[in-house]
Amino acid sequence: MAIQTRGIKLSELSSMTQAEKRNRTNDLIQAAMNPSQNQLEEQRNELDSHIRSLESRYKITSSEMKRQLIAGQINESTELCHWLMLLSLRGRFEQKFGSSRTQPT
Repeated sequence: MAIQTRGIKLSELSSMTQAEKRNRTNDLIQAAMNPSQNQLEEQRNELDSHIRSLESRYKITSSEMKRQLIAGQINESTELCHWLMLLSLRGRFEQKFGSSRTQPT
């Protein structure tokens, strides 16, 4: 399931007044700065799904991947960097919005 996003179509911008553009832009900023509980849950699920997919592909947990990487037992690759970035993003997400119920390790 892809995360739903909001936006303004360029084709709509040309027909808007300055006040309408300002109001729509402010609405988008507010929605981004104050996501609903449902949006947070969708984003958390999307992150966890990507992490689980990598754990399944490599047949190791995220904790084990980090341990092996630090120990030099596996080589860094583009995909492992992506995995580490997802883990970092999830950590920052949880720091800001709270931790999820169950998550990949």
